[in-house]
Parts: sequence; C-alpha cells; structure tokens
Amino acid sequence: MVKNRVIVVFLRVVLGCFLLGSLFGTFPNFAHAADFSIGDTVEVYNTNPIGLSVRDTPAGNFLQKEYDGALGVVIEEPIYAALEGTIYTWWRIRYQDGIEGWSAEGDPGVEDWLKKKNVLPSTKFQVDDSVTVTASTLYVRTDPPELEYKSEVHNGDEGIVKDGPFYGVPEGSAGLYYFWKIDYGSITGWSVENYIEKATSCTHSCWDRSPLSEDELANLVRTVFDQGGVTQTGESVRVTAYAVARAESGGNPSACGDNDKSIGLWQINIDYHDYDRCRLFEEDYNANAAKEISNNGEDWNLWCTWEQTACGGNGDRSYRDYLPEARKQFYPKVTSFSVSQSLIVLGETTKFYYSVSDDVGLDRVELWRTSDQNGSPDDLNWKEVKRVSISGNNYSSDFDHSPDTSVSLFYLTLVPIKSILPRDYLTPALIKMHLAKLYW
Repeated sequence: MVKNRVIVVFLRVVLGCFLLGSLFGTFPNFAHAADFSIGDTVEVYNTNPIGLSVRDTPAGNFLQKEYDGALGVVIEEPIYAALEGTIYTWWRIRYQDGIEGWSAEGDPGVEDWLKKKNVLPSTKFQVDDSVTVTASTLYVRTDPPELEYKSEVHNGDEGIVKDGPFYGVPEGSAGLYYFWKIDYGSITGWSVENYIEKATSCTHSCWDRSPLSEDELANLVRTVFDQGGVTQTGESVRVTAYAVARAESGGNPSACGDNDKSIGLWQINIDYHDYDRCRLFEEDYNANAAKEISNNGEDWNLWCTWEQTACGGNGDRSYRDYLPEARKQFYPKVTSFSVSQSLIVLGETTKFYYSVSDDVGLDRVELWRTSDQNGSPDDLNWKEVKRVSISGNNYSSDFDHSPDTSVSLFYLTLVPIKSILPRDYLTPALIKMHLAKLYW
C-alpha cells in the first residue's frame, strides 16, 4: 500500500517536472537506480562526516546514520520518492550492525553514496557435502536475503548441503556471515557456516565396544580427576566420578542415550555441551569433559544418577549402588603390613610394621583383632584393639602391641581411616587380605 502511494507521488512529480520543463525550457535531474540486485552487498561511501541516513520508509522517518565503510545487504527492489524537493532512489538495506531501513543511493547527478561491494564466496563447503552441527543450538533460517528464524538444530545434528553460499545479515541480528542451505532431514533451511563442519566418520559408534573393567575405569579416573572431596557429600572426587560413570553408562565408553545425544562413559549430552560427538567416544576426552562440566569433580548436579538435588531435584541416587565397588578402588589402602614375629608368649610385646595410602588424606590407622573360625578369620567378631593418629596421603611406621587374649590362634589387621569421611565405609573384613596371624 505504501509502495503504491509512493509510485503515485513519483508519477505526479515527474509529470510536474515535465510541465515545468516545457514552460521554461529546462528539465531537472532524475534519480537513476544503480546496478544493484536483491542480495547484493553494498558499502556506504562519500558521506563522511555527515553520514548516510537510514529511514523507516522511502523518504520516511529518520532512524539512524551509517558512515563510510559500513556494509549492508540489499533486501528489496528500489523505490523512487521525493525528499525536500529532490527525487531519490531508495534501497531497503539490512546493515551489518543489525539496523534495517531505506537509504538513498546518492544525490542525483551529483554523487553516489552506495556502491556494490564484491565479496569473495566461501569455499568451506560444496553442494552435497555432509555436515555436522558443532554449536549447542544453531538457527535454521528462511531463504536469503530475508534470513528469518525458521527453526533450530543442535550439536551433532547432521545434514546435506543443498545450496550456497550467501553472504548476508540474519534478520533480527547483527553481523555479516556466510550461509548455506542445509537439509537436516526434519527441516531444510539456511544456517551460518561458523558452526557447521564437514562430517567425518567417527572411529567408534554407539554400543560398538564392551564396558571397561573395574581396574581400567579406576585407572582412567585416577589419571584425569584430581584428589579431593565433594563438599555436598564428603565423598572422594574419584570415588564419585567412578560411581557416576558406572551408573550412567555401565562403564561402557560407547554407551549412547537420550536418542544418541548422550555419549560415552559419563553420558555427555551434546545438546547442552559443546563437545565433539565423535571424540566423546574416547575415554580420555569424555573423562575430561565430565571433569570440566562437574567443576573438577566437585559438583555432579547435572547427572541425574547422583544425589536427589541433581537434575532440578530429580536425582535418583543410583550412583550409590556403585559406591562400594568404587571405594575398593580409591579408599585407603594398606600397601604393607607385617609383624616382627608370629609365634609369641602371651603378654609379650610384638612390633607391627605398616604402610598405608589414600587419595584424599589419612586420619588414623586402627588395629583390629578377631579369632579363628575353621582356619579363617571370624568376620563377625572383629574388635578394635588400638589406634594411631596419622596424616598425609602416604604413611609408613610401626607400633608395638601386647596381645592379651587367651585364644591360642588369632588374626590382626590394619584399617586406615580417611580424614574427611564417616567411619562406616571400611571394615576389617573388607581388607582382610592384610593379616597378621599370631600363635601363642
């Protein structure tokens, strides 16, 4: 409607100019459309220091100024309209700063204010290339030059290049980008090339491998995650990382979930985290991603298998099922335990030598004793007989003990205690492979 009125005004002005020319023998200069096409990139020039006005309609209300060097994209065919007695050629341009409006191409017969800018085309892709999205969210837009929002795709989504490139400014945004038309399967449209890469064949795929052994997973965790504790639970970082991996993936580096969006040992979701989908099948890469997301292993609230506070209060705590297994791998270890003599006289002092270690820190060692039951320790009747305060991650020492039992055959074992955890995580039965067998 506005365009039709402008054309009527233009025709009236032209007719009036011809009438004036026939009366006085002179004719005014008329606006002449430059050789621009829709989708062309144009540059502002010859306007400094005044700048080039951008208006809401041809010859309409002032919006802002653009200055020499500013680039934009032609969105619509030219319209002729008079402003303060001069007929200008107006082009609708979306400038790289995001402003969109109508600018005059120049002062008729005097100078130009807009010129075509030749832009080298992108060679990043070719038609029929397979591509993969690398951003958490990538907009899919309508045909150029409008490039309006249409839909969105996500990290790991794949598609086929159908057309492009087009160099333009997306509607409602700023910046000039190269766009390619991509068929994503469920949607086809134009996406900026900055967040798309040529698809490569992954070395691994979903469920193509067996789970890691307990030792293999523990060694991976020990290599990637630092020593320390999780503040919310008081649990070891390494124990937690191990248990979460077992709960999330069963310890399988090729595990896939959430429609193949959650990948690998710690089920890193590529819709929410910018990691390479192919590389998430790699144990080290996945572990380092989990370490980064969990703030060095101290916050696991993004994993729904963790505590109830996880996933917005919907955590299922299933990682707890794997804590005993994890604790065997990372909790305090008795690396050596021996006795100066195994045959003693009742009341005689015996010297015990020991070395213990822990990934977080040691608080004490406890000496426990039980009687014999058919050639094995009686695991139901262990009793603590002595404790010694220690500190650090590795500790070696010895202490004296004088047995006062009337049982002729008994067993002693050493229990190291962590500095940050409750007492109930380790029992003498759990580490009874380190035994001192005494007779009198």
